[in-house]
Amino acid sequence: LTFLFSQVGLIGLVVAYSAAGAVLFEWLEADQEIEPRRKILQIRLDCLDDLNRLNRQQFDNNSDELWAIKAGALLKVEGYDGKEVDDAERQWSVSGSLLYSITVITTIGYGNLAPKTGPGKVVTIIYALIGIPLMLLCLSNLGSFMASSFQFAFGKLYCCFWCSSQKCCCNNSNYRRQRRRQHHQQQLKTLTQPDGIIESAKVNQQHQHGTAGAGPTVVNIKGQQQQQQRVPVSVVLAFLVGYICIGAAVFSAWEEWSYLDGAYFSFITLSTIGFGDLVPGSKVLEQGETKLVACIVYLVVGLAMIAMSFNLVQEEV
Repeated sequence: LTFLFSQVGLIGLVVAYSAAGAVLFEWLEADQEIEPRRKILQIRLDCLDDLNRLNRQQFDNNSDELWAIKAGALLKVEGYDGKEVDDAERQWSVSGSLLYSITVITTIGYGNLAPKTGPGKVVTIIYALIGIPLMLLCLSNLGSFMASSFQFAFGKLYCCFWCSSQKCCCNNSNYRRQRRRQHHQQQLKTLTQPDGIIESAKVNQQHQHGTAGAGPTVVNIKGQQQQQQRVPVSVVLAFLVGYICIGAAVFSAWEEWSYLDGAYFSFITLSTIGFGDLVPGSKVLEQGETKLVACIVYLVVGLAMIAMSFNLVQEEV
């Protein structure tokens, strides 16, 4: 049980939960997606049979009206998507169902794909009730881990590239000894201040049970922690803007969108607004599956970066 709530365990749970949701929703909704197409095809065949019984003048005058009467109800009620029965592209494919599962548990909900069957709607409610807290817990843990890693990497880069001399390099043992000496001197100065932040001034156990020549008294100092290089808010914002710009470039190239539309889609997705007016995979049908998978990866990594950014900004505020 402890492993399941670790970082690796939570990531594994989310992956398994999303995969199970993809299989389940495809099983529930795929047939419902195909059935209206079959009905439309049958209506077309019936319409052609009726038109063959009409003379040429009646055909010219009534063909559009006859088609509208027979197909209109099905178009409105049963959700026909305009595709043929043998069309290879399906919304409720494995990748499409996986994207739907991710958008449910991340509360994005593009709206371009929704269950039409009763069981599908009930399962969506239950799936969201369990999946949303699980996803939030996973993003929280993953964000904390990524924040610590980013903070460590930024500290190394800051120390090695922004210091004024080579002696200041983090890998220099003399520099590290100098920093420890300065830190020790700062502690001694704190002890001499009348309003110093001393938590306990008791004599160490060694001094109580030792000889008169024992070492100096050891005291606990409140707030004594290993200092970490803080990441400025401007760096965090620049990192997020860069990630959005990368997504904008990729999606605008794949989907034949403008760069502004790509940036708009990236922001709407990562902010979990998810209007659904722009959704990847609608262009170049043979690459639709690849695009959906890429969108899933971009979405999950981006949400983890958002969680990381919140952790980093909280330390600065």
